[in-house]
Amino acid sequence: GVRPDNDNLDALLHVVVPAVAKNDQVSVKQAMDDALGPFHYSLHSVFREEQRSILESMLAGVVDKVVARYHQMYAEHTTLMRFLQKMSLPVPEELQVASSSALHADVRSALANDPPESTRVQALLDDAQLTGVVLDRAAIALQMSDALARVATRVVATPFERGVLGTLLRLVDVAEAYDVDMWMVQNNYNVLWQRDYPTQLRNADAGDVVAMDWVADFRNLGEHLNMAIVNE
Repeated sequence: GVRPDNDNLDALLHVVVPAVAKNDQVSVKQAMDDALGPFHYSLHSVFREEQRSILESMLAGVVDKVVARYHQMYAEHTTLMRFLQKMSLPVPEELQVASSSALHADVRSALANDPPESTRVQALLDDAQLTGVVLDRAAIALQMSDALARVATRVVATPFERGVLGTLLRLVDVAEAYDVDMWMVQNNYNVLWQRDYPTQLRNADAGDVVAMDWVADFRNLGEHLNMAIVNE
């Protein structure tokens, strides 16, 4: 198919990416018309799911290419940005936009993985602080909330699956700094408390090492959720 050349790619990006984020199909279509030529069929002539599929297909290659370019820019200028941050000097807007987009893409990817990569997310957030990159805290909080919901649901379904409780604990630890609403995690924690904790506590008291680790993680998680269990 026909693709925009490199000279027009940035111009297309500045219109398309914000429009997609806002679900502004009119602006997306106009930008694609300008870059690729007019479409013969209106997006409004197909059903909503087909509209989404068409848009995602058209934009996937463009967005991937742009994100790759942003990653390259960020990698090439990380040392400079850290120096500017140490000197309390602002990061140029062009680098700020590129670096923020690159880090946001990485955070989103790490949180979407199964299981979510909490350590990776924390490293990316630390990098942003060291380089003076301003991130959209609300967007990241929403992505963290989605990841927490997935893991919390899995913990209730398979509470003794190896590592799953620790995964939730680490993710909660990272999410605390972003004021993420923990209501669902707290509700699921209460389910485990009533349903599984007594049995695991008895097993731990009987010398079951795996149960001991589970109880320790469970109590630690409770402290993070302000639902601490008094030692019994």
